[in-house]
Amino acid sequence: MPYQYDPTVPAIFKIIQIRHDDGSGHINYDSRMTIINTGIVGFKNRNLEAETYRNGVRLDCRIPTFQGGEFVPTPHFKIQTLGGPGASGATWGPNEMVVIDFKNGVFRPGDVVTFEVYDRISGQVISRDTYTA
Repeated sequence: MPYQYDPTVPAIFKIIQIRHDDGSGHINYDSRMTIINTGIVGFKNRNLEAETYRNGVRLDCRIPTFQGGEFVPTPHFKIQTLGGPGASGATWGPNEMVVIDFKNGVFRPGDVVTFEVYDRISGQVISRDTYTA
């Protein structure tokens, strides 16, 4: 079921890039997404989880925690790694980035990607951002 758009949900965690190349310019549909905390406060990584949508359809790749050391990549989640300064400690601080390396081919140029972050305690969506890959 597609996500329900709510214009009151802020974009605290913003997608700033989705790479389609291997870093040397060779297109391999790498699907590496970089997100930044644009807020003014830090968030406890253990209390955050996320869902990702491609062209309005939820992907089977829920992120159950942003605590980098606790994230366990599994093939059926379509995510290879999760890292970066925002995922390296207990708190994802302001202006810190997290890089999520999805399996190659999850995103293609032109895909509309929506990234929702939830507070695990309340179950509420605390951030939603949409980006064209």
